[in-house]
Amino acid sequence: MTSISEIRRANLATVLRELEADGVSSLREQADILGTSERMVEAILKGNPMDDSLAREIEWSAHKPIYWVDEDHQADLP
Repeated sequence: MTSISEIRRANLATVLRELEADGVSSLREQADILGTSERMVEAILKGNPMDDSLAREIEWSAHKPIYWVDEDHQADLP
């Protein structure tokens, strides 16, 4: 079973790839767009948990539905 932290980390990585595809390649700029710090994004990608308020902020900033960050979207990938 995949933990919520793993799901959130995978979905954050998806959002970061989407931002990169849109031309935002700097992690600092990506973090700014998502309403957090570069240091926080790096920490989450390295395994630190993402709290609920940051999850909701990322969803809002990335124009995702509420609780999108909490759902496993691996089956949605081509």
